[in-house]
Amino acid sequence: MKKITLKKLLFLNNVVIIDIREKNEFLIHCIPNSINIPFFELHQNYAKYVNKDIKYYIVCEKGYRSRKMVKFLNKLGYDTIYIKNGLKNLHKFYF
Repeated sequence: MKKITLKKLLFLNNVVIIDIREKNEFLIHCIPNSINIPFFELHQNYAKYVNKDIKYYIVCEKGYRSRKMVKFLNKLGYDTIYIKNGLKNLHKFYF
């Protein structure tokens, strides 16, 4: 499984970040320009949201849900990257 730290991710440009937390979690804090698709919505309707020709960075709060989602999507042939340890330290980069 490919993975990246939050710190390294924040220095990348033109990437597609999918935040799989619930909407209420996303509204509290998120990575600018990330897309919110809650875990169960993405899991049940992945073909609606992801394309095999695009690389996606998948993130959640602590990394547990995103790790599970990356494994699931990778098995289906999608190019997804796990954000190690999630967003729990996001405040260090923006505040």
